Amino acid sequence: MKVYRNTVIVLFSLSLLVFLYSEIFVNLKKDTTYPEIVCDSGLVKVNVTKGEKEFLKGVTAFDEKDGDLTDRIIVE
Repeated sequence: MKVYRNTVIVLFSLSLLVFLYSEIFVNLKKDTTYPEIVCDSGLVKVNVTKGEKEFLKGVTAFDEKDGDLTDRIIVE
């Protein structure tokens, strides 16, 4: 019974260490900087039949870590 208990304790400790390591590693790699999206004009007025490029005219996005993100802007 003592061997079983010690085995369970060791396995629990190892699994806890692996979990903590993975959580710390994931949080350290997480990008917490948010891009700043800037529009040249205060109001965007576009015909609905126009394409996505028309919506994004004069809109830029920049992030200190990733740099220029203008080509990643998605219109929904």
